[in-house]
Amino acid sequence: MTADFGVSCGHTEYSNIRFEDGTRHVVIFEAAHDLPELEEFRLELPIPYRDMPYRVRLFLTDAEYRTIRLWAAADKVRILHHANVINGYLVDDRKRRKNKTSNHD
Repeated sequence: MTADFGVSCGHTEYSNIRFEDGTRHVVIFEAAHDLPELEEFRLELPIPYRDMPYRVRLFLTDAEYRTIRLWAAADKVRILHHANVINGYLVDDRKRRKNKTSNHD
């Protein structure tokens, strides 16, 4: 995860929250409109002016991630990126492509 996502609020990439025991996910999403529910998360970055879309990075527990998924299903947010967090390390959840090489002689 890089700054290419243009994150404007949420947790910093080097947040201590990523090392907490229950943290299992990191998600970057764009909020379609002002969500007062975001205040329940410990936001570390400044929130931009109201006319700008929110690009939010959050390190989440399983329950918090389910909440974000429900928001996405209700079109409150658009998830841009997700990765798993294992012992503070980010593990991209995209499947690796297998090389299709065959040894047919």
